[in-house]
Amino acid sequence: MIHRVILTLGIAVFLGFLAGIPVPGLAFGISPGSVVEERVPTNFKLPRKFIVTRGNPSEDEQAKITVSGPASQYIELPKGDVIELPKGARAVDVPFTINTTSLGAETYRAELTATTSQKESGEETEGYGSRVVSGATGLIRFTVVNDEIEQYTIDTVYVQESEIETQIGFSFRLSNKGTVFARPEKIELAFLENESGKEAYRETIDTAQIVAIAPLATGRVDVITKATALPPGNYRGEFTFYNNEEVVTTDKSVIFRVFPQGALSQQGELVSLATEKGTYEPGESVKITGSFKNSGDVGLIAQLNLEIFIGSKRIETLTSKEVFVPKLETVDFDLFYEQEEGGEYTVKGIVTYGSKKSNAIETTFKIKQFPLVLAIGAGVLLLGIVVFVLWMFKRRRSIKNSAPKASPQQPASMVDKNMV
Repeated sequence: MIHRVILTLGIAVFLGFLAGIPVPGLAFGISPGSVVEERVPTNFKLPRKFIVTRGNPSEDEQAKITVSGPASQYIELPKGDVIELPKGARAVDVPFTINTTSLGAETYRAELTATTSQKESGEETEGYGSRVVSGATGLIRFTVVNDEIEQYTIDTVYVQESEIETQIGFSFRLSNKGTVFARPEKIELAFLENESGKEAYRETIDTAQIVAIAPLATGRVDVITKATALPPGNYRGEFTFYNNEEVVTTDKSVIFRVFPQGALSQQGELVSLATEKGTYEPGESVKITGSFKNSGDVGLIAQLNLEIFIGSKRIETLTSKEVFVPKLETVDFDLFYEQEEGGEYTVKGIVTYGSKKSNAIETTFKIKQFPLVLAIGAGVLLLGIVVFVLWMFKRRRSIKNSAPKASPQQPASMVDKNMV
């Protein structure tokens, strides 16, 4: 009996010891287990992601990403098929994009598999180690629809604290569940004194100029009001959002405060200024993006200003529309420029907000020039053609003038006969 007890205890201890050993196959996973999208428009790119998780991220590893299944050709990997898993990182994003192109209305399926390989000492940063550790697979299923479906929700309405004589801005989050770009048709708002409930301001926002959120995406929408004359104090905002004259949602509990002028710090930074690429064709639209961060204590009304130079000569100025930037948030300004003349261009950008200016940043881009050798060759060819045509014309005239002429009284045949 004692021997059986000892044997049982020994087996239990051994199994417990085994349970404490991390199993590579169980220490690696992918979440969520599946990404399912029920309504994706045709000719649409839908960004999504899986998350690779590791139980023991004690080493630098790499994950080889492969896509298989009937719809694998419609799954794109924006970061390529190798994802770095740095030491200490337990969770790493694996982004992918569903590109429906011109697919018909149907349900499609693919699988994304992440397989890890441990980097050996001295191994290059690219490539894979010789020892495969583990792998995991996530399901991708999406249904393509051809119908235009408008469906969205609005929440998280927020009014920024502001100062007297400063335009008040507010933000809300829109979750688009439909297949078309979405934004509310109009917004009715009222600002009330929080203590007395007395209405201090009312406005109907025309939303034609605010950003629209893409299908199946969620985004923050920032709006500027015309309210600038509110005295310092505590206020409550009431918002009603409409679509086709129907109420989408109402929020009557948005609390905010207006401070005396100069009480809050207004500060912003132009974080970056860049073009989509370095070289453009003549006449091609150049997209210039400036990222601005509000690093102060109050929402800002900001505007991007660009100067475009070729050499030291300024040839163009561009100005964006004003946008509301909540405190501690970053927004992107996009401006477009077209130019036929080739050369290297310099863009200088600053952001103005209130009476202040941000730091300045420069970037450059090139527009291709018509190749000089080709231009010379075309000119020589054209000149050669002109010279050849003139020479042929002159030669034909010379031949015509040197030919023998017949007597006006008798034909040339009679002249020959008399001579004989």
